[in-house]
Amino acid sequence: IQMESLLISDEAGPSSADFEESAPSGSSSMTTSGGTRGAPTTYVVEGLEQKIRYDESSRPRPRLRSSVSVDQLAHPDPKILDDLEAASRRIASNVDQVVRELRGSLHGMSDLVVEACQCYQSAIGSACDHADQHIRNTYSMIAKVEELNGQLEKVSGTAGKIKEMRKIVEQFEGMLKD
Repeated sequence: IQMESLLISDEAGPSSADFEESAPSGSSSMTTSGGTRGAPTTYVVEGLEQKIRYDESSRPRPRLRSSVSVDQLAHPDPKILDDLEAASRRIASNVDQVVRELRGSLHGMSDLVVEACQCYQSAIGSACDHADQHIRNTYSMIAKVEELNGQLEKVSGTAGKIKEMRKIVEQFEGMLKD
């Protein structure tokens, strides 16, 4: 069973008791939910789409009047043709205006896209230049660190000689105290 929900909200909002009183007998296809004043009321109707389709198919189709002659159809009223021509001119004018506005909008959008691409290209170029400079600085720093390490090796040799000299001085002081 297919059920569709139809939401009807009014300021008073009928209670479920009000709905049951106003419902005709045998209308079990409608139920209500809600029921407090001011709250929206929901009506659930079973097969709503099918009922609408049935109602549309049962309506009588309008028929052409038999009093319209072939001469009237072959020679329409000139005033109608003038009205149609005026309406078509207004429509053509509106279409032209819409196309002009669309063209202007598209040109504006294209200009914005070009500016965005130029900004993007500038940002990428600047970022590449900065990255290249940082890489050069890093290699320069590595070279300086290697040079410093080479000089520190000389310092460690000198430190060993200083330790030996200190031992000799301590031995000499020890001999003088005795």
